Amino acid sequence: MTYSDFLEKISPLQSSMIAYLNGLMLTEEGTSRKIRFKVPFYDYNSWFCYLNPVGKDKIELCFLKGQKMKESFSILQLRGRKMVSGLILDVNMDIPKDLIVDMIKEAIHLNMR
Repeated sequence: MTYSDFLEKISPLQSSMIAYLNGLMLTEEGTSRKIRFKVPFYDYNSWFCYLNPVGKDKIELCFLKGQKMKESFSILQLRGRKMVSGLILDVNMDIPKDLIVDMIKEAIHLNMR
């Protein structure tokens, strides 16, 4: 599956939000994207984040070392997972760009250790 195939399988609003978040991820130097488990994963040395569609109108921004990020970003939810935490974004709401960029930078920093 390609990134384009993935975008075609989700709702247009989700596709638009994921394209925006994808742009934020890839502006960080050294970051790359690859489809794994049918969703886009982002790498910096190793996997650090993925975008998961939820229903028809939400996207979960998931961080693989999210447990370690909970102290800095209490908005992240574990949702029964031990390491991965995420933030569910509604496609009908404004995206908190500065917060998301800060989370991406923190996740990359944790991956550098």
